[in-house]
Amino acid sequence: MRIFNPDGSEAEMCGNGARCAAVFAYHKKIVRSRQIYFQTLSGPIKAFVKVSGARIGMGQPSGIELRKSIVVNNKIMAVSYINTGVPHTVLIRRDIDSLNIQELAPPIRYNRSFPKGTNVDFVRAVSRHRIKMRTYERGIEGETLACGTGAVAAATISSLLGYTKPPVEVMTCGGILKIHFERTTHPPKWARPRPRGAGNAQRTTVYGVQKITLEGEVRIVYEGEI
Repeated sequence: MRIFNPDGSEAEMCGNGARCAAVFAYHKKIVRSRQIYFQTLSGPIKAFVKVSGARIGMGQPSGIELRKSIVVNNKIMAVSYINTGVPHTVLIRRDIDSLNIQELAPPIRYNRSFPKGTNVDFVRAVSRHRIKMRTYERGIEGETLACGTGAVAAATISSLLGYTKPPVEVMTCGGILKIHFERTTHPPKWARPRPRGAGNAQRTTVYGVQKITLEGEVRIVYEGEI
């Protein structure tokens, strides 16, 4: 699978695009099995086609930084960063419905803290298993109706920050996505070394996430010929 943005750039991965590609391949009989494997620039993807949509297995996220301080318009802002196949910066906000994303997101998207740029996700925790999200996408340079890799980023970061527990339903303008994952205490590469004298208490620290899946509805809205 290859994904191209409206500006002509090629994305490493697209979660909702992967779900659509899996359903398309199955209904067009490009593959015969509901269980599908395909390659992306960010690595191999495993998908399972369901009656109303598809579920895909996401790769292990990397580069997690919680409450990272960056300078935006001469002000220090706390954000969280994660790469879920593509880079995402997550901000937990209560006022996401009234935010002017087109004005607020670009200074973060192009911030020098992110040399390759970043998608920007604004998230509000609704309950322990549900969040609401709005996303400004890199390469589209605007807000989109939904973002699969962004939903994974929002769900996992909100969980790591203590707002939610898996599974997490992500409400977007385009519909609801469900993210399943496990939290892990196994230190990934980005985790700080365990301090001396930390004792058994340090072992209960949640370091990251694993076994992530993204699930949602897929509908055929039009067909064309080339």
